[in-house]
Amino acid sequence: MKKEIKIQPSKLTEYFVPFIIKHQVVLVAFLLFYIIYSNFAFET
Repeated sequence: MKKEIKIQPSKLTEYFVPFIIKHQVVLVAFLLFYIIYSNFAFET
């Protein structure tokens, strides 16, 4: 039996989908903050 160290895309989504769902609010808040911050940075 050969052990595969390479991370498969299906395994990656298995870990990332619950992570994104759990941290949805934080991710959205961070995205909004980033957009607002970049807009202010470009205006000045």
